[in-house]
Amino acid sequence: MKSLFCKSVLLLLLCLTANTFGQSKKLYQKTFTTQDGLEVDNINSLCYDNDGFLWLGGSNLGSRTIIISDKKLALQRFNGHTFHSIFLPELETPIKSVEHIYKRNDGQFYLVTKLDKGYKLFLFNPYTSQFKAVDFDSPVDGLSDIFTYNNEDYVLTQKGATIALQKLKADLLPTEIFKFEFTEKKFQIENSSKIIPFKDFVLLTDDNFPVKVLD
Repeated sequence: MKSLFCKSVLLLLLCLTANTFGQSKKLYQKTFTTQDGLEVDNINSLCYDNDGFLWLGGSNLGSRTIIISDKKLALQRFNGHTFHSIFLPELETPIKSVEHIYKRNDGQFYLVTKLDKGYKLFLFNPYTSQFKAVDFDSPVDGLSDIFTYNNEDYVLTQKGATIALQKLKADLLPTEIFKFEFTEKKFQIENSSKIIPFKDFVLLTDDNFPVKVLD
């Protein structure tokens, strides 16, 4: 089960800077709230951009189907003092949460998002605030976190009972490396799903099924 970071986590993750540690032995801390502009209720992922700004992604309590709310889900950028919101694209199937933020080599972010039904992968430019969807052959039922091997980015996708390893390229046209059918009756590719590559084989592990060894 994925752990969700509460706002209190910001007590340690958002407020301590290198200057604070370098200039004083005293530990400075501050709790940020909605009055400071913090709007993400559950923080799932944090990532620094190339300019040193901290980006936050997660979900809002009002996004649950049992609660009626018009609050829009956003990425938030933190400069050490204030928060700035970048609203996520409005889709036919709404985005419920940002599961993972991954910075690729050119400074842009991959965003693994969870919808009411399925998952969607976006490329986000933190300098232009532009979102671009990464389209697979068909809608995916599951997405893992992004990971890097030999300076190239990969992700696991799930479509029904089929799992595929996809290479993510700069042109946003993913390349399928391999795929296989799962025999377990119930599983879900998500942020707990990891692939560990070796020269001649890979290990696929998850908290929903046993470790798999694939050549």
